[in-house]
Amino acid sequence: MTDKFSITEIEEFQKLKRRMLQLERWGETIDEEMGKLQRQKKHQVEESKEINEKLNNEFKNLNAASSLFSLSDVPDTALEIKDTTYVTTNKKELLLDKMLNDYKALNPEESTVPFGWLKSELQDKYSIKTRSVSNFFTGILDNYERVGGKRNRAVVIKEKK
Repeated sequence: MTDKFSITEIEEFQKLKRRMLQLERWGETIDEEMGKLQRQKKHQVEESKEINEKLNNEFKNLNAASSLFSLSDVPDTALEIKDTTYVTTNKKELLLDKMLNDYKALNPEESTVPFGWLKSELQDKYSIKTRSVSNFFTGILDNYERVGGKRNRAVVIKEKK
């Protein structure tokens, strides 16, 4: 028995067949990506286990005292400041973040960093002379909560989640 189809039905059939091929190829691509991601996840889990095992066995004593070390995401090389008369805004942001992390490592119980400490740290460690911390970090300190008055101003340390 032969069925009769109109030209529009034949065109629709061809469109559906093409779309079905596209969907099959897309499904294959998704399967490949999922396999790749599963392999990456497996490697990530294995490496995490190895590192945790090493930290908990070989470096057990250092791990217990890890608060003494700065674990800042900012590499020290990013903060090489050659011209202390002009520091870019990007470097100032990195510098402030590093200084806050360093202060938190030195004083784990504190929740604020005094402007006086920031100013002395800028001068002693980075050889940057400034009249005030507020002027040096103009626009950057707006992103942080500040407490205190004119003489005892401080930056509230944000807790990382």
